[in-house]
Amino acid sequence: MSGGRLRLGGARFGGDLDGGSRNPSSAADGASGTFGPGTVSYLTPGKYSIHVSGESRPFAVSEETEIRGAGTICGEPAPEAAGRCTQDDLERAGEGGVFATVVLEKGVATRITEADDPDKSSGEDDGTTAER
Repeated sequence: MSGGRLRLGGARFGGDLDGGSRNPSSAADGASGTFGPGTVSYLTPGKYSIHVSGESRPFAVSEETEIRGAGTICGEPAPEAAGRCTQDDLERAGEGGVFATVVLEKGVATRITEADDPDKSSGEDDGTTAER
């Protein structure tokens, strides 16, 4: 540790929407950047974490946070998040975990966008039977 900053080494965490990645040494508390997609979980009122590739990143939400749902946070199931959601919607969804991408600025989410969860869309048995 030097200059009051925690250095977490060269492990990669999260990623930008354009396919780039973030290094956790530049994403300590007060982080800025795009993280995920990963599982967003509720911690306490106004506080969440995003879990990506074995790493968790805590963050806060504010009244200005744009929250977009695609059926789990709020709205209708859709391939792309389109519906505008409330913080109450996010809290309910976050209690069970919701797959999303989070854009942070100084540790506060500016945008949370629900994403397709690969575990749910991987053809898991949903209990229904299709006949041919």
